[in-house]
Amino acid sequence: MSCNSNNPIVIGNNVMLGPFVTIIGGSHDYEFSDNHMRLNPVMSSKKSQIIIDDGAWIGCRTTILSGAIISEGSVIGAMSLITKYIPPYTIATGIASCKIRRRFADPESLRKIIFNTKSRLNFEHINSIYKEYNINY
Repeated sequence: MSCNSNNPIVIGNNVMLGPFVTIIGGSHDYEFSDNHMRLNPVMSSKKSQIIIDDGAWIGCRTTILSGAIISEGSVIGAMSLITKYIPPYTIATGIASCKIRRRFADPESLRKIIFNTKSRLNFEHINSIYKEYNINY
């Protein structure tokens, strides 16, 4: 794990990390033109955080970079690269990851886990995210 004050890492409760997961917060100002980037007095001026929300499961050898948000209950397949938002209760794999499908085959299973985990999200909110990201059963 690597981060700095401009690029914090936030990890929720009950998160599972497989072996060799790499989490890298930070970036460099590639627009710096006074000299080589290495000589920039503000080495990591881009502000961005990494969020891994409650109940996420991150597969082995996955790399998570600044700006990634892995939402509640999501599963990330082994050896994936995560650079952006992953909606709640979805499965994402690949380099760079793409959403494959919802985690649960039916709406009742989703309602059940929301209730059982005392999620701060509700069914309607998650379904609106699914619609926005065109994630179907």
